[in-house]
Amino acid sequence: MDLIRKNRIVSEAKKAFNEAITIFLCKDNDLPIDIHERTTVSRIAHYMANLIEENFVFAEKNIKVDVEYNRNESETKRYDGQLMYVDLIVHRRGDNNPKTRDNILICEFKNNFCSVEDRDRITKMVQDDTYGYLIGTTMNLRRFRRGKATLADINWVLRDDSPLIKESETYERTD
Repeated sequence: MDLIRKNRIVSEAKKAFNEAITIFLCKDNDLPIDIHERTTVSRIAHYMANLIEENFVFAEKNIKVDVEYNRNESETKRYDGQLMYVDLIVHRRGDNNPKTRDNILICEFKNNFCSVEDRDRITKMVQDDTYGYLIGTTMNLRRFRRGKATLADINWVLRDDSPLIKESETYERTD
């Protein structure tokens, strides 16, 4: 994949993710504070899938958004010998050929706390050539105002042919 196309894909993936977070914070702020993280992930995945399907950069490659996807073609995904899955993945299913695969984004979510272990695991998975993820993120959803979802801290890990790049962003619901 050439560098211009890779940068465009990473930019569009981050944009879709950030927009999905913004939509979630506005539309689903009535979720209770103690809701299981799978509920949070499924709502964000729903919004992100809609955005990805509408984006021509991803539509032409049949890119999908999946929750807790753990397949490498017909086999179970493994990382460091362990069964591997992440909360959300943006990819093209069934293709892990290093020359043609489109493993774009992996994300680990937490309600109220994202551990160092989660961040390290996402960083290692993005650095590793096994699956070729272009970008990874951990998202910590914090809740204030009578338990409503109001703030999301996002830590990005970007992979390209240069050293790993780390960025952080915060999104806050304003009403």
